[in-house]
Amino acid sequence: MSNKYSSDTSDKEWDLIEKIINKRKGQQGRPPPKDARRLWDAMFYVTKNGCFWRDLPKDFGHWKRVFNYFNRLKHRGIIEDLMNETRTKVRRQIGKESSPSMGIIDSQSVKTRSFKK
Repeated sequence: MSNKYSSDTSDKEWDLIEKIINKRKGQQGRPPPKDARRLWDAMFYVTKNGCFWRDLPKDFGHWKRVFNYFNRLKHRGIIEDLMNETRTKVRRQIGKESSPSMGIIDSQSVKTRSFKK
């Protein structure tokens, strides 16, 4: 599949995503839609470009369908499973333990001011 947008998934990325989707398929009832890869490409487009769902290019289909698919994935834990699987895979590739042993939380305070009309 050729990528139309720079945010589109590569075949290697799609193999990982599809593996996670199919692992969960039996547990969740409904099978993934036939155009699941295109829906994922649309979600990555929104993430990479920081646009609103409603601003998705028309060739991804109706924005609301993509948004609803994303919400289903999120609420079923599939997005979290994908993030965990990806983190584990990347850590192993660079020679680290699959799970981090420590985390760092950083916060920064920024002064804001409200503007009155």
